[in-house]
Amino acid sequence: MKKLLIVVFGVIILTNAFSQTNNNTDSLMLIISQKVNNLPRTLDSGIKGQEFQGEYTMKWKKRQNAIILKDKRFFIKSNSKTPDSYKDIIYLKDLHPDGICLKYSDDSSSVFLQIFTANNKYLTISKSYVNGFCRSKNYYDRTYMGSWNTKDNISKLIDIQQLLKKCIESETDWGIESAPDVFCLIQPELTFKKKNITVIPFDNPLILNSSIEKPALFSNSKNEQENREIIKSYVLDKLRDKGMNYQGNTIGTIIIDKSGNVTDFKFVRNKADSMGDEIKKILLSMPQWTPANLDKENVVVGQTIVI
Repeated sequence: MKKLLIVVFGVIILTNAFSQTNNNTDSLMLIISQKVNNLPRTLDSGIKGQEFQGEYTMKWKKRQNAIILKDKRFFIKSNSKTPDSYKDIIYLKDLHPDGICLKYSDDSSSVFLQIFTANNKYLTISKSYVNGFCRSKNYYDRTYMGSWNTKDNISKLIDIQQLLKKCIESETDWGIESAPDVFCLIQPELTFKKKNITVIPFDNPLILNSSIEKPALFSNSKNEQENREIIKSYVLDKLRDKGMNYQGNTIGTIIIDKSGNVTDFKFVRNKADSMGDEIKKILLSMPQWTPANLDKENVVVGQTIVI
């Protein structure tokens, strides 16, 4: 009888402790959701150069132990909703506290929150409201929120980051060996289906020039950051030599092969005009670069630039 009472008493203590932990998590997640929902809209641009505002909302689903993250997008002029809005489902048990990171743009003017799974495992995320396809086809072990103006919003994001880490630590017992590689390169994908979510294959993953220790460098550049400035000056000098007065904002990715040759330039933002065509011609005719090197082998990389 005494042993039975001890067992029952022990079960009651464990149940109360479990209930207390769940209540703490619920309370924290409600606070985090409120903080996310109060963040200002972001400013971004689509592949075709159409600018839009992004509005992030978070909802905590207690029964599923999951975060429902919605990314709603609005046209700036009309404030009407675009067709490219998304819904992410993130299960708390899949996350690692070391995978909650703040990432910055190349010029550190904007910041976003990136959420990795433990061991970089697959996430069931990004069911589009429109067509059911996964949004982040080259980031399917992570999801992200952003990007916000660094100066005005960094303290808010740090607060959200720390609270989310605390929740994950209380709900999981991942060890250091399960910590995700938050600097991992984009990897090739496999097509898979899970809960009616389809990931589109991505056969030729692109290594970002800014993500490796030995990036491809043009002219006398000493690092990737200096590289962008030298490329910009090179293009503007060439345009001036041709008597062309450039006033605009071109964003794109230069593709550099294993030999250091520029093989392509993909526009992200640019007006479809003769100036854009001329910029592309100048970039494609650039002298050979020092190729990028990863693990003692030359690799193909993408160099993002803003002109």
